[in-house]
Amino acid sequence: MKRLPSSPHTAARSDSPGVPSPAVVAVVDRVDREEVVEAVLSALQARVPAYAALIADDLDAPLRQTVRVGCDIEFTALAESRAVSERGRQALADACRNLAFWGTAPEDLLTGFDVAGPLMWERLVRAAQPDELPSLLSAGRHLFSMTEAVQAIHASLRGDDLDGLPEEESLSRHLMRFIPAGLTDADAREAELRLQLTPALLRRPFVLVQDPADVFERGRLARRLRSEGVLAATRPDRIVGLAPDGAWSAAVPEGATVILAEPGPEAPTSALWDELHDAAVAARARDRHGVVELHEMAVECMLLAAPSARRRLRTVIQSLRSSSDSGKTGKVDLLETARATLEGNLVRSRVAALLDVHPSTVRYRTERLEEALGLQLRRPWHRSVLELAIRTDGLPDEPAVPPAVVVRSPPLTEQVIARVAARIDHDLLAGRIVDEIHESLPSFTASGEFDGEALFQEAHAYIDEALFAFRDARPEDHQRRLSAGAMVEGRLRRGVTAADALRALSLSGQLLWDALLDEATPEEAGQLPAVAVRLMRLANPAALVTGIPATHISSPTTAAASEFIIDLLAGGTASNDHIHALARTWGIDPVRSWRPVVAVPADGEPPQRLGAAMRAMGWLAAVRRGRVLALVPAEVGPERLPTSPSLIALGTHGPLADLSQNVADVLLLADVAARRRATGVVTHVEWEVDLLVAANPVTAERLRRRILGQLGASEPGVRTDLVTTMIRHLENDLDRARTARAMHLHPNSLDHRLRSITSRTGLTFSRTEDVLALTLAAAAHASMSA
Repeated sequence: MKRLPSSPHTAARSDSPGVPSPAVVAVVDRVDREEVVEAVLSALQARVPAYAALIADDLDAPLRQTVRVGCDIEFTALAESRAVSERGRQALADACRNLAFWGTAPEDLLTGFDVAGPLMWERLVRAAQPDELPSLLSAGRHLFSMTEAVQAIHASLRGDDLDGLPEEESLSRHLMRFIPAGLTDADAREAELRLQLTPALLRRPFVLVQDPADVFERGRLARRLRSEGVLAATRPDRIVGLAPDGAWSAAVPEGATVILAEPGPEAPTSALWDELHDAAVAARARDRHGVVELHEMAVECMLLAAPSARRRLRTVIQSLRSSSDSGKTGKVDLLETARATLEGNLVRSRVAALLDVHPSTVRYRTERLEEALGLQLRRPWHRSVLELAIRTDGLPDEPAVPPAVVVRSPPLTEQVIARVAARIDHDLLAGRIVDEIHESLPSFTASGEFDGEALFQEAHAYIDEALFAFRDARPEDHQRRLSAGAMVEGRLRRGVTAADALRALSLSGQLLWDALLDEATPEEAGQLPAVAVRLMRLANPAALVTGIPATHISSPTTAAASEFIIDLLAGGTASNDHIHALARTWGIDPVRSWRPVVAVPADGEPPQRLGAAMRAMGWLAAVRRGRVLALVPAEVGPERLPTSPSLIALGTHGPLADLSQNVADVLLLADVAARRRATGVVTHVEWEVDLLVAANPVTAERLRRRILGQLGASEPGVRTDLVTTMIRHLENDLDRARTARAMHLHPNSLDHRLRSITSRTGLTFSRTEDVLALTLAAAAHASMSA
């Protein structure tokens, strides 16, 4: 990177930090930096057209990085009571130079800092307490060194030779928007001439990924590709573009990976670009470099696009690791055995050679492997599940869970509120609430479940939660609001009318507000209205019953509880907080592991009767779309479920946090199994191939068309003799004699057809990875036909 010149005066100040002020450090820590970045980005879009164009072109990452670096540098200068350091100046210069690569002018840089500086200072002042403001103002003098740094960067960029790359990149991005739809735009035609490309030949989308490199290095690589007839545009982490029809002919740098898609008549969609990038990530995870056709990575793309399937398949690998132990033959590594079994295509002698063991040991290990997985590897569908699991093991991990929100030190208003709340006598206020409820709300007494002590405890709990929410500086606390909603639902369940349950909560809120006003001094009372909305969230009846159908409120039965919870889970609208609140209300153990189950009743059996039978066992169950969706403890096996259903889909068990996703997965499993006319008990592990196809309909259809199209079945639903033979052979576990008998063919005729399938598709029934491709194509064909 080009280094900035620095004056001796600046360098001396940079190396001489002052004594940090605890007050300034506290203010800086209190500011939400990401909120500052978002505010600056919003303002920049309105003030600087070049920045707005970047964001519109999905290139906001470099801009966001520059803003984040600038904010961090200024916050650090304040907190450390020093001028902007030389290291900070250089980091900001690098970020600004990268930003210039995307076409922003040096003058845009000055405008950007004119916008960012006041916004950041406004957040600092807003976060400061009155006694902290003098220290903050004193430390503010160090921010003037930022102006000096920005001016130096601006001068450096104006004199920097960017080698024309920003202009070429802008032309390339503009041209890509009009190819292959047609050059109807004058600017696009001009870009075509200046870049000396032939748009009519550019029909193959591609993504090029290489090891982390400077953006200018990627820009120069994109220029070399354009000189070889490829339209290439740089993105923050890759190069994308359109290559000429036919084989890739341009040079590929050593260590880089190019994923090349098939030519298409339509302009590439964002979904295709994402799939190409996923394929590149997967290819590099497998150390595949050079040019790779997209269809070669179809399975990996499907796995990356299906996080639920990826999570389930990783449990297969975990079960193999946990089942490996020491026995008579020494250490039995089942994962190593699984890899060798697939690589050796289930041929015992080959597997024995790979493992360096006797063939009889292979037989013993294979039995152990099948027992651990619950699969029969001679069956193509089961073998494909193991192949999918092995491939998943090498893919990148899922994104990490976002960090929890940090509750920062409260400003002055929150400190006043905390002092007032601390003066409340909880026992006295709870007694007042109990007296008012007994006097004015008769259904509490009539229910027979609310004696004075029980109601006193509930009132005490409400006061604790309400005051917690009242003191909380965050915009909203779902857990507290939903806990209050759970209290209302619990009262409904015990016979209190809906009107009285809601009036009781409103009454409690009014008495609490009166108590706060009584305890506050005149000066403190003036600040209470500013935060009254926090208490209103708990006392507002409309917020408490949002999403609860009226039928559930008027009929608080176990069936109603089941239906309400099942609807939330099946609709995918229940947050973790909501699920935990409902668990407390309806007696679901939040620590226990739960398994969703879908039961399809036999012909003629009313689903309501099946649902009632499952609820009689103490499980939550509700009828939806003619079938029963239930939640059962994880230890409940198929033998304890009712025997009458024609189909039972057993979901993955897990904690409450995973319940919504597990419900969605088991509903998909039930749909897929029903379409394939399955009966009995079905689990994910034996249906992973079909589930992967259902989760990736576009990629699966492209795979189906590519393989079955070679057999004369390019259209969905078309079934030629060769397609029928392929599917029957897979269904009969690749047993030549069984397939011939099932199709009423002479074995020699079957052999002729199998050889024809192999010659047309290039796939053989003896290689595991080819069997996986054929199985996926067969599953996609069955799905499209259904």
